[in-house]
Amino acid sequence: MTEVLLPVIEWLNGHSVILASTSPRRQDLLKALGIRFTVQVQSIDETHAGLPSDPPLLAQQLAADKVNAIRPDFPGSYIIGADTVVAWHGKSVGKPGSADEAIRMLRKLSDHQHQVYTGLAIAVPGQETLHVAVEQTDVRFRHLGDDEINAYLQTGSPLDKAGAYGIQDPMAATFIMGIRGDYYNVVGFPLRRFYELISNIRSGQ
Repeated sequence: MTEVLLPVIEWLNGHSVILASTSPRRQDLLKALGIRFTVQVQSIDETHAGLPSDPPLLAQQLAADKVNAIRPDFPGSYIIGADTVVAWHGKSVGKPGSADEAIRMLRKLSDHQHQVYTGLAIAVPGQETLHVAVEQTDVRFRHLGDDEINAYLQTGSPLDKAGAYGIQDPMAATFIMGIRGDYYNVVGFPLRRFYELISNIRSGQ
């Protein structure tokens, strides 16, 4: 059966495309769109030292840093970078450094609304300036009992995710009372905003 692709994706597949992320979730979403790409990464400082404190700006800057870290080695490629930041009361919540920190994060998010920001950055061959965007989604958790938090912690999933949870995890999905915005943004890659960005690049905007 012939694969059916959106016209903009067909256009993008006519070029060399690199994803500057090891996230399996981002890779799976790009594959689901039919995008052909390779993965290249260079470690960057994600301690937030010297970076913007404003969560949406931080997400955008980290995405740009991922692209710029490999850009000199691949001048002829479209390079895609993304970074997701969870914010609670206007302050960024990173990935937990330990099980205890994951518990503290989930207790904070319990029975409250928080924001998820994903920054996107795309390098275009022959253009010095990156194309950037950021997407916001509001997520509200129900009250979480300590027994529920501990059960989720035992899955190991919270330790590698911003905010100590992954919305795509069935157990974590039971924590969520409501969501306003792009679901895939919370997964880690806002498909609509990405498609909009690529469409604008294609049309020269």
